[in-house]
Amino acid sequence: MSSIGSYQQQIEGYKAFIPSEFPPKQGLVFSNKLAFKHAEAQHLLGKLDGITQLLPDLDFFLPVFKDKVQHEGLKNPLSSPEKN
Repeated sequence: MSSIGSYQQQIEGYKAFIPSEFPPKQGLVFSNKLAFKHAEAQHLLGKLDGITQLLPDLDFFLPVFKDKVQHEGLKNPLSSPEKN
């Protein structure tokens, strides 16, 4: 793997990080493991996108879910941590 850049001394006395050319002239090279992980992530994103089609209208679903959680006395998983 090549370096992503280097520090170069500047006339003013400081060093500046200068990134390498992007994309590299030889192109991007991915390992088989990384290519497999990418394909797996794409597949899972497709499944997630598909399952959202099965959910009811979110404007209806989320308030009902929130009410159910509050009724059961559980901590609300949809609120931010500082509000709990």
